[in-house]
Amino acid sequence: MPAIREAASIIEAAYTPLQFDLSGIGRADSAGVGLLIEWQRLAARARCELRYTNMPKTLESIMRVTGVLGMLPVD
Repeated sequence: MPAIREAASIIEAAYTPLQFDLSGIGRADSAGVGLLIEWQRLAARARCELRYTNMPKTLESIMRVTGVLGMLPVD
């Protein structure tokens, strides 16, 4: 998956905490939530602090329903 590979290279090269701005997301589904979880897993492995900002309401709703909202660092 290109999004995972691209994010992995950014996360692994990061020397400071990262923020992923999600404001540009127009539509979301459970696959998008899975991607955010995978990015968080990659960040933990690389010992990189990762936060998500500007979470769209649709994505937040999916995360709440699936029970993962509290698992991800969301501002």
